[in-house]
Amino acid sequence: MGWRRLSVFIIQVQWEEKGKDEGGVRFRSKKAVYRSSPLAEPPPPAFFTLQECLLRIVNAQD
Repeated sequence: MGWRRLSVFIIQVQWEEKGKDEGGVRFRSKKAVYRSSPLAEPPPPAFFTLQECLLRIVNAQD
């Protein structure tokens, strides 16, 4: 049996600050971020579908 290279895909949902209004209230949004090692391949096409689904779930809980 030959060796197969295992690619690890990490998806993080994090806050991204958009700025502040005149009263100092921060505008933030969530984004799903793909993380991998520098030597890893680019994200698979299915990642973008998964990313979109994750954001819908996370934003629905607010």
